[in-house]
Amino acid sequence: METAFSRNYNNKCKWFQLDFPNVLSLRETYIPKQEGEYYLPYSMFDYKWIDEVKKESKEPVLFIGSGILYYYSEKQVVELIQNLKRFDDAQLVFDVVSSTGLKIAKKYMRQFGKKEAELEFFVNNSKDFVKKISPETKLIEELCYYRDIKKQNFQLSTKVQMCCSDKFGFVKMAHLKL
Repeated sequence: METAFSRNYNNKCKWFQLDFPNVLSLRETYIPKQEGEYYLPYSMFDYKWIDEVKKESKEPVLFIGSGILYYYSEKQVVELIQNLKRFDDAQLVFDVVSSTGLKIAKKYMRQFGKKEAELEFFVNNSKDFVKKISPETKLIEELCYYRDIKKQNFQLSTKVQMCCSDKFGFVKMAHLKL
C-alpha cells in the first residue's frame, strides 16, 4: 500500500488514493486517512474518478503510478494516459520495465508463487512510447530506477542486480508532461 502521502505530507496539497473499495477499506485499517487525503473507490479504468478529482481540485495534478501498470496491456495503459490528459497541466511519474526486465520480473513472480498475476506492459524506448499517447505528450526525463539508492546495506548479489538493471535499463522511472 502506497505511503508516499503520509511520508511527505506538507498540508499544501490534496492527495487522492485511487483503488478498489475493498482495498481502500483494508488500507484504512492499517494506514488511517489524513487531512487532505481522499479515497476514490474505482478501478483506474473507470474514468468517473476523473470528474471527482476535477470537481475537488483545480490545481495542477501529478499522477504517480507505482508498480501497477505492468499488469495491463499497452493498449490499456495508453488509453489510461490519454484520459489523464483531460487534466490541464498534468504530469505522470511511473516505473516501467523493458522487455528483458519484464522477463526477469515474471521469473521472480513464478518463484514467489504469484502465477495468477500476469505481467504484460513494458517499454523498451520511452520516446517511442510517448508518441503512441499523443503528439503533445512529452518525456520530461527517464531515470535509472536504482541510481539514488544507497547500496551499502544490501547483499552483494542485490547490489549486482541493481547495477545491472541500471546499466542495461531493465527498470526505469519515466516522467511525462501530459
